[in-house]
Amino acid sequence: MNIYKYELGSMDTEIQIHKNWKPLCIQFQNGIPTLWAKVDTEQEKIKAIIYQIGTGWAVDNSNIYISTIQDGPYVWHYFYKSEDE
Repeated sequence: MNIYKYELGSMDTEIQIHKNWKPLCIQFQNGIPTLWAKVDTEQEKIKAIIYQIGTGWAVDNSNIYISTIQDGPYVWHYFYKSEDE
């Protein structure tokens, strides 16, 4: 297993990540929301969509929670949905 990082955009971000990955956290790095995840590089890559949800917004119950971060007056909650998992 390795720990990799993935820079996230605002709102929804599609990433290519190894199957059976495990999210660790999301924090700002150099002002950019960044996901750190534990991955098994022996696994094939899949598409995962990382969703940025604001407090009070609707959330799809099938999405899996990753982390919450604060950005000035805003609080963002991150969820994901992976294909083929």
